[in-house]
Amino acid sequence: MPDSPGLFVVTVVPALVVGVLAVAEGLWRARKHGAALRSDLSGLLRPILPWPGVRSASAAVGLALLLLIADQLVFSSASGQGGERLAALLRTAAAVACAGALLVHVGRAWSPRLAYLAVGLLTLAACTLATAFVPDQPRGGPRPHPVTLNALVVALGLMTWFWSWLAQVWQQQLDAGSPEGQEPAWTTAGRLVPINRRASLVTGVAGLVVAGLMAAWPLLPVVSGDDDSWGRMLAGVAAHLLLLLALIGSARWSRRAAFHLVGLLVLLSSILFVAVRLHAVIERFNPVHHAAMVEFLQASPAAFSTETAAALGR
Repeated sequence: MPDSPGLFVVTVVPALVVGVLAVAEGLWRARKHGAALRSDLSGLLRPILPWPGVRSASAAVGLALLLLIADQLVFSSASGQGGERLAALLRTAAAVACAGALLVHVGRAWSPRLAYLAVGLLTLAACTLATAFVPDQPRGGPRPHPVTLNALVVALGLMTWFWSWLAQVWQQQLDAGSPEGQEPAWTTAGRLVPINRRASLVTGVAGLVVAGLMAAWPLLPVVSGDDDSWGRMLAGVAAHLLLLLALIGSARWSRRAAFHLVGLLVLLSSILFVAVRLHAVIERFNPVHHAAMVEFLQASPAAFSTETAAALGR
């Protein structure tokens, strides 16, 4: 799905409307509280009902935005179009605005569905922001696909660590740091702890999928072009290492074996990444394609034998 002005309107405007409604409702609630403090203190005990339809509309917009941004992110990564930095920044702002509005609604009245939507939008926002910093080709050509995948692996690795770290911080704020399931959490942050841990695992699995695709990219039959420069090898290994460290930290915090399994698969993906590209580098020195190398390899044994015989003759 290519970017267009109409698609920007469909993506950005609803997110801004949802954010404005959340802020307006918050100001209205603050005004109601202020009026109760000045005139009738008993009004503070009466719950303030949310605006009708706002939460449902926010959930619908959040789900639609999640699908639209994911579709645009996949399309941009698959096509490698250049000059999309502004579009990526606008999509990031839309996702953050909508996620912020959903979290505001979650803070006013708990809803796990809205919380999951907000966490998914923030993760997609990080991925979209990472693609905004992928450099364009010098002559305005398409962006290299593996470079975009590398940026996505970095973003997913950071978000894997972030969600686990945030869950660990909020877990420590519960009464006596009670483990999950022993005492019910009564704050919004406490209720978000298991959601953040699940989001961390899902994000790590998504990072594994993207890393595996990046590792096997040169082996795909539809791919043309090399991805075996030393800079690309270092960047790919660094992205794998970042994701692996994020999974190790998440496993230590959550004590879940699933993180260890995903980390092992990421390690295998990094080995595949290096092996595929080293194989391509070695093929460059094939004697069939390098006559100079052939002459050198043929002359070296003869020269070595002559020097050895002369040395033994002395």
